[in-house]
Amino acid sequence: MASKKIEKELFTKALGKRINQLREEKKMSLIDVAYNLQIETNSLRRYERGETLMNSYYLVQLAHILDVSINKLTKGLFNTDEENK
Repeated sequence: MASKKIEKELFTKALGKRINQLREEKKMSLIDVAYNLQIETNSLRRYERGETLMNSYYLVQLAHILDVSINKLTKGLFNTDEENK
């Protein structure tokens, strides 16, 4: 089993990729989403690259902006037995 640090890094990267994918599917620019989240564009860019983990407040706001559920943002990002049941 991978260490917690590695698991967190993998989750952060996967979440960033998912955020980028959903944003692009909605045809929204980084600037538009960052503006709606009231954060710097560079912050959103770091989230999408998986360099920084988005906190729960912004995750909920992002789900609302992208018109998706939190489940859609996070489902399948953990590779645990519990998730796959």
